[in-house]
Amino acid sequence: MLSLSEVKKAAKNCAGHIKKTPLIESKKLGIKINGKAFLKCENLQKGHSFKIRGVIHKLSSLKEKGIVSCSAGNFGIALAEQCRTQGIKATIVVPKGIPRIKIEKLRGKGAKIIEFGSAYEEAEKKAKELAKKKGLSFLSPYNDTAIIAGNGTIALEILQEQPQTNVFLCGASGGALASGIGFTAKNINKNIQVFGVQSTAAKSFYESIKAGKAVKAKEKETIADSLRGPIEKDSITLHYAKKFVDGILLVKEQSIREAIRFLWKEHSLKVEGAGAIGVAALLEQPEKFHGKNVAVVLSGGNIDWPLFKEIVGE
Repeated sequence: MLSLSEVKKAAKNCAGHIKKTPLIESKKLGIKINGKAFLKCENLQKGHSFKIRGVIHKLSSLKEKGIVSCSAGNFGIALAEQCRTQGIKATIVVPKGIPRIKIEKLRGKGAKIIEFGSAYEEAEKKAKELAKKKGLSFLSPYNDTAIIAGNGTIALEILQEQPQTNVFLCGASGGALASGIGFTAKNINKNIQVFGVQSTAAKSFYESIKAGKAVKAKEKETIADSLRGPIEKDSITLHYAKKFVDGILLVKEQSIREAIRFLWKEHSLKVEGAGAIGVAALLEQPEKFHGKNVAVVLSGGNIDWPLFKEIVGE
């Protein structure tokens, strides 16, 4: 079971191996909500994603010399890098069509990369089949308490720096980020609110929370590409999210584009769609956060350069 001591242990394991990413105040967002808004810049983390936190904590207790996993990009980048450092052979299955910047980064990390299927769930199924065939452990990017605990270290850092924070916003896909932040924040202060955010174009986790079980929603193309795909039917993130996350908010695709543009023009931060989705919620639904002290996790910055230039030039 997850515990606050496990999250603190994860923080110790990560110390010296990750960046202490900045928490910056956004005055314009604060004015918009008549409160305060802070941006936790995990887009500036090693690998340009928060994923390294859970990976480091998970690998600290892993005895195997070979593992199989799946990823929409950022988790695979973090895992491949850490496996190379620790001498662990990694095979990572990714769906075809993920951003080229993520594929390029994956290819340079030394892991075996297999592109399979057109959707995340196909890559996940293939990875599990490979793990079984090779007699290796399958490492889930989200359905794992060690990964969730590692993600929870973000909330620890934010509350140490801004203890008055009373709302957290972050992307939601498999639910490990929202679960880790929700569990940690509410174990420190039960009155803190935590919201995951998804696009209206890809909302499987939202529908799963609503149904009380893992379901697959019909999905369209989304700029928040790493938030696509359903979860495993027995995913522990459903349990933790139902208990520690106050809700999953949905935002329009155009709002995500506006958030990416806002972050670049106002703060010179290059953020991918999934990383900017919390800011999209503030821009689209400011009344929901009126008078609050909000911390938004900018979870990643791996966005293809042509797409980024197109959005900021709109």
